[in-house]
Amino acid sequence: MEFLATFAPFLSGDGRFDLWVHSPASGGTLVWDRHDRLFGYGPIDRLSDKLTSLGFIEGQPEIPAPHEHYYRAELDSLAKQVIAAFEWSHSPLRPEDEQ
Repeated sequence: MEFLATFAPFLSGDGRFDLWVHSPASGGTLVWDRHDRLFGYGPIDRLSDKLTSLGFIEGQPEIPAPHEHYYRAELDSLAKQVIAAFEWSHSPLRPEDEQ
């Protein structure tokens, strides 16, 4: 949670990255993408129950077309700090996850 609190201005105000969080213990993955959508993989019932308890509802999101992504230069230093915060591990995206 400290990571999210520290980098909230960047994560919520800049469209550079999608945030993928994986729990090896549960096998679940949560994705917050640059269009402000949430995707869940794994224990979907648990995730759905939690999101509902937080006030989220199911729906069909619409992304306006055309649209723009904002890369705010004043957040460049935070972007570098995000990358430097951990020794990140990564795996290739599946074709359906690529943007």
